[in-house]
Amino acid sequence: MTEAAKILQMIESVSIDDTDMLDEIDELTVSYLGGKVEERFYGDSLVVREETFGFGFYQPVRKYTRSRDAIKSIRPDGWTFQLYTASKSGEPYKYKDLRYQCNFNFWDGYIYKNGNSEELITEELAELHAVIQAIDFERSQPPTEKD
Repeated sequence: MTEAAKILQMIESVSIDDTDMLDEIDELTVSYLGGKVEERFYGDSLVVREETFGFGFYQPVRKYTRSRDAIKSIRPDGWTFQLYTASKSGEPYKYKDLRYQCNFNFWDGYIYKNGNSEELITEELAELHAVIQAIDFERSQPPTEKD
């Protein structure tokens, strides 16, 4: 199973009350994006060590599973993302049955890709699911020469 597939599977199965699993998804996302997670704590936050000009510093792991602003910072360029609401039961919307789905699209004149996230329990999880799929698609494409 690829790293992206593991993250997607975890997003699909997580409970909103399971903060440990949400934190694990955040850490795996940081790792997937090329970051390095270390087992150091500052307050209650796990931190990421980054090397800049040979010096390391620490910052909190972004809460991708709980912050749309954090997710927006990792959206790949050229992609559009649109959130929708869906009802788990297929009946008229009831708050307890409300689910979210995120549609994603890319078109650069040569390549077209679109898809949807699964129907998930929060907007953040639905958008993160879509963004991970978009990044995985981009990484699967052969490199091209830029003008």
